[in-house]
Amino acid sequence: MRAQNSYLSLSGVVVGARAFGESGRFIDILTHEYGRISVVGRGARASKKRFVGALDLFITLDIEVRTHKRPWTLESANIKKPRLGIRENLEAFKRAQMICDIVRSCAHENMPITGFYDSVERAFDLLAEHRCVRAVEEYPQILKNIGVFPQLSSCGRCGGAAAGALMEYERSVQPVCLSCDAEPVSVEAFEVLKGESCSTEHAAKRIEDYVLDCLEEYLGRGLKTRRICAAL
Repeated sequence: MRAQNSYLSLSGVVVGARAFGESGRFIDILTHEYGRISVVGRGARASKKRFVGALDLFITLDIEVRTHKRPWTLESANIKKPRLGIRENLEAFKRAQMICDIVRSCAHENMPITGFYDSVERAFDLLAEHRCVRAVEEYPQILKNIGVFPQLSSCGRCGGAAAGALMEYERSVQPVCLSCDAEPVSVEAFEVLKGESCSTEHAAKRIEDYVLDCLEEYLGRGLKTRRICAAL
């Protein structure tokens, strides 16, 4: 990071974009130093040469922004990691879109969250390699970064010890024990929550649903991208 004469040089990953005025674009970028920042790319939609391909989702950029007034202005953007593989695989694309929604919903502007940037980058890297199941291992870490990781020591249904299962279709921030929910895949999903590897798509989907339920309860609303991806 370099700051000089109201300019900053940063690296960050694109997690959102929307129109700004007649030809500009607002870009949401997750950075290590500043958390999520929203910058304006003036003329980004009008010119075919400026920021060519650099403002697409999931891409890690080296950027220079002018900070003399709000909103910050994007002066230059160079692609560091394109992650084209995410767009070649539907499951990878859906999971990457979900992560972008999580970042936009949970990361307040200009407020860095310890470990959050690294978890998101690792998940995107795995998705770009089509390692969609392994990418889900970052979901519990993202919950920890945000500060809403569930209490794993007790069952959210009966109050007993959470021996190895998760509630699947009800919103809860606590797992349930095997005596309440004996589905075999729950054992692996519970281990993933505790930091173990994920090896099956069934367990990955279970973890994803559970983590998204926790986040929606924390936010007090549903995640729009979750509904859209479920329809794909």
